[in-house]
Amino acid sequence: MTFQDFAKTNPLFRAESLGEGITRITDVMDVNMYLIEGADRAVLLDTGLGIGELFPVVAAVTKLPVEVYLTHGHVDHGGGMYGFDSVYVTPEDRELLAWQTKPELRRDFAAAYNPELHEIEDLSEHIPYREMDIQLCRVGDVIDLGGRTLTIIDLCGHTRGSVGFFDSRTSTLFAGDGCNNSTFLFLRESSTVAEYRETLRRLKDEWLPKVKRILICHGPHLSVPLSLIDDLIECCSRVLRGDATKSQFLLPYKPFRNGVARWAAEGEDHRWDHDGKYGNLIYSETPCGVDVDTVEILLDGEPFTETSGELLADLQSQDRSAGIQTRDVEWRSLSGKELVMRFERMVYQKQLNGAALRISIISRQDAAISFHSGIAKATMEMDLHQTAESHAFSHDGQYLQYVQGDLPSGNLLLFSACHGVTLDGKTIPQVQDIQMTAQGIRSEYSVEVRAGQTLVLEKLVNLYAPKSQESKGKTLPELRAFALSELKQDEELGFAALAEETAQYRA
Repeated sequence: MTFQDFAKTNPLFRAESLGEGITRITDVMDVNMYLIEGADRAVLLDTGLGIGELFPVVAAVTKLPVEVYLTHGHVDHGGGMYGFDSVYVTPEDRELLAWQTKPELRRDFAAAYNPELHEIEDLSEHIPYREMDIQLCRVGDVIDLGGRTLTIIDLCGHTRGSVGFFDSRTSTLFAGDGCNNSTFLFLRESSTVAEYRETLRRLKDEWLPKVKRILICHGPHLSVPLSLIDDLIECCSRVLRGDATKSQFLLPYKPFRNGVARWAAEGEDHRWDHDGKYGNLIYSETPCGVDVDTVEILLDGEPFTETSGELLADLQSQDRSAGIQTRDVEWRSLSGKELVMRFERMVYQKQLNGAALRISIISRQDAAISFHSGIAKATMEMDLHQTAESHAFSHDGQYLQYVQGDLPSGNLLLFSACHGVTLDGKTIPQVQDIQMTAQGIRSEYSVEVRAGQTLVLEKLVNLYAPKSQESKGKTLPELRAFALSELKQDEELGFAALAEETAQYRA
């Protein structure tokens, strides 16, 4: 199939007037863009995926000069920007936009979501690429169109640079992907659930009393109910309390995947038919790449895996008060040696991302047990700009950090991790070795244990990004030092005290 054959039966754009100077333009991926006209100029919110030329469609609607603003930096919102002279995006999403709108990513995204597009051999020729003049806009900016204004509103959550636009003439909130019936909050660039709930609460207090209509970028709905905001706040609270529905969400586009993502409320994207509510949330139980699960366990050199050896028992449970997921495992290696293990995993979300893992192991025979644990580069798929300061390093042989991206661009992920090992309650000396490779950084421990002794590994990880309140105004060295200080405070508390603190916070 050629692109021309596809275009004969699939209109690349549909334009619909919503009245009062607002036109909704929908692309072939069913992404909604909005053209808002004032007396002097117009603003186009988002540009779709970039299949087909959007500029002629806009020019047919208005003769006014047009400025392009993006609600966030994802591929299906900024991919069509190359048909315009310049585009505005927030500093937090600028680097994300450059990565997401590469031609090969746009092509793969289209093929993942629309099987017909997968058959088009010449699709890349119809997603033109060129150097762009990317301008920065910020929360609080007011865009004067002549007789009406658009105010940029913070919707940090889906991405850390997500924004909405409030139209003074119609009291419409153009929310982008910042809040809808399937708000993605499981991406590398997403905020924590707790941060997102605070964003929604501020939106509710400061802006919702003024809003008469909410328009979003996905779905056939002309507008969505204002109760959407309360629905999403409820979903966030469900996740933080540990009683979310948690049915699995599968995403066809690999670069957006982040472990296992879950729905927060029953009914999924059709929640309206289920309980009469609209907003829903898709979150990850390993938020924003905070990965505590990258721990390799070896018993006398034999790795513990579910496919190597035999699982004699495997039970899972959850403490909803603290959000601790527990897995009890009995395992026999290929050579016949046995381990009894308990894995306890917890995400503690305040103003930052933090996660903890406690592994308790009892060997049924004298053996050497090894842990290899750290921060894996695989948890960070964003192709962010690297500087001389963007590298992995260890501190004091025990505290690990991994930096990806750079602070000036506003796109930086700073991971910090530490480990503690005890044998029958006694602390094991410092880490045996630190390994740094192209895949990440890890600590290695090896302990000789007798049958019946209890070996415990506690691993703590935190993540900071420039959007976090604690990160603002800090240089990268200051941010590194701050993250380590927070990590050491958590280390002093330990897993049990963090669980109690998290239970109080969730309550």
